[in-house]
Order: sequence, then C-alpha cells, then structure tokens
Amino acid sequence: MKKIVGLLGALGLCLIVPPASFAVNYEPNEDGVIVTELTFHSAPEPRPALKYRLTTDEFDQVDRNAAIYYLKAMGFLEQGQGVKYLIELKEKWEKEDCGSGKADEVPRPYCWMSMPLEKLPLEEIKEFLSWYGCQPRYLREAVRCRHCDFGHRPKETENPVSILLPEIQSLRELVRVQVIRARVALAERRYDDAIEIIRQSYMLAKHLGQGQDFVVSNLIGIAIAGITWDATKDLIQQPDSPNLYWAIASMPKPLVDMRRSLGFESNLIYLQLPFFKEVDETPRPAEYWNELRARNFGRDAWGLDTFGIWRFSDNPSRNEVATTAYVIAAYPGARKYLIERCGMSETQVESYPALQLVALATTRVWDELTDDCRKWSYLPFWQAVKKQREMEDKMRKQLPQIGPVAILPLLLIPAISSSQQALVRSEQELALLQTVEAIRHYGSKHDSKLPASLDDLDLPAPIDPATGKPFIYEVDGEQATLKTSHKLNRAVRHLILRFAKPKQP
Repeated sequence: MKKIVGLLGALGLCLIVPPASFAVNYEPNEDGVIVTELTFHSAPEPRPALKYRLTTDEFDQVDRNAAIYYLKAMGFLEQGQGVKYLIELKEKWEKEDCGSGKADEVPRPYCWMSMPLEKLPLEEIKEFLSWYGCQPRYLREAVRCRHCDFGHRPKETENPVSILLPEIQSLRELVRVQVIRARVALAERRYDDAIEIIRQSYMLAKHLGQGQDFVVSNLIGIAIAGITWDATKDLIQQPDSPNLYWAIASMPKPLVDMRRSLGFESNLIYLQLPFFKEVDETPRPAEYWNELRARNFGRDAWGLDTFGIWRFSDNPSRNEVATTAYVIAAYPGARKYLIERCGMSETQVESYPALQLVALATTRVWDELTDDCRKWSYLPFWQAVKKQREMEDKMRKQLPQIGPVAILPLLLIPAISSSQQALVRSEQELALLQTVEAIRHYGSKHDSKLPASLDDLDLPAPIDPATGKPFIYEVDGEQATLKTSHKLNRAVRHLILRFAKPKQP
C-alpha cells in the first residue's frame, strides 16, 4: 500500500482536516453537530461600507507573484539556529503542557489559538512571535499580489505524482502563527491590525486556489480559511469591533477556486502514464503495445498500485509480470464494458490484443466517470450533490461487472466529492458570519435586540451555499440559534447567538 500513497496524495485523497487543537471550528459532538457560542455587541455597517476588506480589492492588486513572498516569509526555516531553538522550545512546552495526566491538554503555542483573550500571556507570546519577525513585511507584500505560482509545472515533468509540496504544507503553520498574531492584536484592541492580519490569511487561502494544479493545494487553502475563520469569529465578538458584513460580502465566491486543479487531476492518468495517450480503436499487433508499454511503464508508474493487482517498479521483468497479471484480471470486465457500455461489436473487440483491449477500456471508463463527476462541479452544490451521490452509488454497484479497469476513477471521484464538500463548508462558514454581522447591524438600530426572523434584517442574510435556501434561525428569549441543515463531511453547524449584556455601573 505504500506505493499507492503517492497517487492518492496527487489525487487529493489526503483531505486536510486540521487537528481539533489547531482549529476549534472542526469539532462535532456525538450528534454530528458543531456548536459554537457567540456573544457580541451591536455594530452598524461602516461608512464607507467598504472601509474594511478581508481580501484585497482588485484595483489595489499588482501583477506580482505572491509565492515569492510566502517563501520569504518562511525563510526563517533556513536559519539553523532559529529552527533548532523553536524545535527545542516546542518540545519543552509539549512536556510541560501535556505531561503525565495531561493527555487532553493542548500545548503552547497552539493553545493560544483558542485561549480566552484575557488569559493570553502576552509577553510570552510576543517573545515567541519575535522568532517569526521576518514574516509581517513579506505578508504585507503577498497580500497585494494578483497571482500565486510556486513553479511546480507538473505538465512538464515525466512523473507528476513524484512532485512534493513541502512549501504548501508549511503554509498551514504560517497561518497558525498569523492567528496567534491576530489574537494578540485583539487582546490589545488593535482591531485594524487584526483585520489586516486576517486579510493576509484569507488572501493566502485565495492564492492557494489560483494557479495550483493539485487538489491538495486547494484543500490546504480551505483549511487555512477555516483556521482564519476562528480568528474572524473572535474579532466580531470584541467590544467596539467594526461590522464586517460588507467585508465578507465582497470576498470572492468561492474563496478557493478549484477549477484548475480538478481539470488537472481529471487528466492525471494521461500525464502520469503517456502510454494511455496512444490508446485508440485502431487494431494493432500485440508487439506494438508491448513495446509501447515497455517504454512508458516503469519509473512513471511507480505511484500506481491498484490493491496489489497492478504493481510496477524499475525492473522491466517485474513490470512485464505485473502487466500480464493486471490484463488477465481485467480482461473479462473490460470486454464486457466495451461491448455493453461502449456499443462495440464482438468482432471489433475480438480484433484487439488483450493489452490494447484492457487499456482501451481503462481510458474509456476513466473518461466516462471523471467527465460525469466533473460536470456536476460546475453547478451550485445544492443542485449537484444529489446527482453526484447517485453517480457514486451507481459506480460502486457497477464495479463488480467492470472490474479492475474502474479502480483508478473510483479513487479519484470520491476525492473530488469530498473536496467540494470541504469547499462548500468553508463558504458556509463565511455566510454564517455575514449573517451574524447583519444581526449586529440590526441590533444597532433596535436596542441590541435579536430579530424575530432573518426577514426582519435590514442587510439581507446570505443563503446557505449547501442548500440554496436560507439558514435556519430560531429565537428563544434573549438567545438565538443559527443552523445549517445539510451535513457536510458528516456534520452540521449551530451558532448560538446572543447580545452581550451592558456592564452594570
């Protein structure tokens, strides 16, 4: 199974779900409900309405590459002494904070991401942040950049699956430091500074949806948006914090654009194994296909291991054995598929050597299933989700008849579905906060009272991107619950809302 990890990583199957200690907004209870309590103060919309931004306005962007600045912001990693100190410091905190009898505790610095602001040890945190002192200047430049290109160029390599993404993975740690930096600003009531830090983090998430060929890069961007959501939620609960309704409304939708990566990974089989580009319906002798296979299968196929059926290495003899074993296993289902699903005659099918027949069925199944899945991604989630589920159920039922030639698309398609759910969840979180800001605006005109209905709001509440319908809103005295209804990755979200009571003189 080790060899399949490379392909699964490229296909985006390793979904980025931050540990609970790093992103508190991903903690469902036993009923599959993520409950978050928000206590806030009324706040009218700002004047001008677009005074605050959580992403950079198009007019203010410059034609530069943000990747350069992100790499520079992580440049401290190259400073051996600094890295050594930070590793030793985190190990020390791990022992002190999660020692014997403290297994459930979250160690420093990550506990600072959710600790009540009034309890933050500001001097200790500032000392820690000083080791990351190079970051702010570079992130201020990155936030102005129009595009982001890390130069992976998978289309120009013979082995796309072998591409590693350490700099993309490291960006999650960068944004955790950003959240700590933002929370220090909130504790000191420096709201404009906190908004700027949050904007930098959301722009990082946006950049990971631009020019990125691998779905996993997009998923890290979505995870970064989720981590940043926690800091945004903290911001809107502070006294005198500005209303961010229009700041959220003006953000790109979706924040992380996955179209490029989905297109790339839908064609990954042809990039990783050029052999399949040559497959067509023209009958050719077995020698032709064996020679083509020998030239193409080897190093480029190292990431493919279809559950032990199809295994490759740099050894030509072993590859020949692997190919033969795969063709024998796949032949019956491939033949049946070409006749029954592709409308080929038995005479035509029988004219193909076994390797050509299996390869032809493999490409036809891949094209059919990936196209069928990908087309629904161009519709709103609530219109596509039912069809995608029906398609996946149908595919699983057909697998016994189609056989091994369907395994690769069956690995890809659930990954596409899961990644789209992660994206919609991220958009849903922003829509929920925008609704909260509409309620804060309402409270500024109605004595800090909750509206009886979302229809009473002066600023319209956005729809739930998972359903295309309004969020569920229920009032119980001085408390309201804002709910989602569609389970995304097996969880729904409830926000418990209340206005802060005025302090007694």
